[in-house]
Amino acid sequence: MPGQTAPLGLKVPITFRLGMVPTRNPGPLGESDRMSIRMRVHDREPIGAALRRFKKLLERSGLKKELRKHEYYEKPCELRRRAELRKVRAIRKGVLGATNP
Repeated sequence: MPGQTAPLGLKVPITFRLGMVPTRNPGPLGESDRMSIRMRVHDREPIGAALRRFKKLLERSGLKKELRKHEYYEKPCELRRRAELRKVRAIRKGVLGATNP
């Protein structure tokens, strides 16, 4: 019948792309360094399974960690303090680990 469309049957895989926030110094044409995540949803794949795969892909790529890191502004002195504390903890862990066989 004219004017009617066929029911939605996924014949082609769907691709999701997610990009990171642009960097501070974009390229000459407004380009930015982006880390894109691509995922294909296969034919007849349940949405729940695709969503689970997508969440794992986000976690493994480090994008969630990066977004959390930039959620709030952190002063440079706080960054240095946090880095110093990480060093001290690593040294303590190494010393304690070396004494106990």
